[in-house]
This record gives sequence, C-alpha cells and structure tokens, in this order.
Amino acid sequence: MRPKISAQQAKILAYFLERGPFKPSARFVDYKFEPDSREPICLAIAQLDTKEEQDIYGMFNLPSDSDEQILVTITDGDPDKVANSIARLVDYSRSHAIAFGHTFQLEEEPYLQECGRVATLLLRVDAAKSLSRVPETITIDGKRYQTHLVVFLDSSEYQIKRSQGLVSLLDDMESKGRDLVRFVANERLQ
Repeated sequence: MRPKISAQQAKILAYFLERGPFKPSARFVDYKFEPDSREPICLAIAQLDTKEEQDIYGMFNLPSDSDEQILVTITDGDPDKVANSIARLVDYSRSHAIAFGHTFQLEEEPYLQECGRVATLLLRVDAAKSLSRVPETITIDGKRYQTHLVVFLDSSEYQIKRSQGLVSLLDDMESKGRDLVRFVANERLQ
C-alpha cells in the first residue's frame, strides 16, 4: 500500500524532482523504528534520468511536520536497502543534532557492509554534481529545512575521518577522484 503524503511533503517532492536529474515519478516507502507516537519516516525513491547502463537512484526523506532535516543520497546500490539506512539516519536526527561533516558508523546493515561501506558522512547536497541546484537550506511555505548529502564511506575513509579529520578525508577523496555516488560499481559517474 502506498503511503499517503501530505501537501507539504508533495511540495518537497516536486522541489527535488524539479532540481535533480530525476525521472518524473517516485515511489514512497514508510519506515517506523520506534514504537512511539512519532510519525513514520517517508522516503521518496526516484530513478535518475541518466545514460548509465546501471540504474542510479536518488532518495530523500519527505519530512513530517516536526522534522527539520532532509537527507538525500544518490546510489547505484539496491535502493530499498540503501533507503533503510537513510531512514535510520532520519530517525536518529529526530532526537539528536546532526550537521555537515558528521559521520555515523553503520550497525546492523548487512547489505552495506557486504558492499564495503561501514559509515556515512554528511556533506552539502551540492557536493554531488547532479544535485548542484539543491541549496543547503530550502524554505517551503515558510518552513525551513536543512539539506544534507549522505555519502557512504569504506573503512579506510572512515578511519581517515576519525584520525585526521574531515579536511583530510575530503582531500583524500578528491585526490583519488572518489565518486560520491557509486559504491557498488567502481566506474566514475559523470
């Protein structure tokens, strides 16, 4: 059954579909991790309109009335399994402050661990070239949302971040031509 989205969530969806390289439709998945009264976490998953042989997906949460963060990622991984990880971060952000440069170690994420990903890093959304039209903050109907790009890190990248800091990690990623999107395939997405 397709989750029902609010008018505000529909405007956020339209905003992202207009500014990203997404195909004009998305599907929605609801997640609920805590047995409390918080609203379920709704994620939109949309295929990117690319010339790539492999399907590339973008996903982002459609914030509930109490949410102030929009977490977005683009991946060549299994969209449902990656979306679960994004939903867990959204759930975490509902009770903890998150910000640019924060890393989160992945636990209980077998698929991501199989792909060699052990942590996530929050960057500005425009760090992904395909999302360069999405600003750091967006305001829709007077409500302001902070946007973050979720990048999946391997163990060496996570270790650099922990031991040498964010600047060293970003320098390392840039020197290697690290694609922020791909973690299943090794080729670089243009």
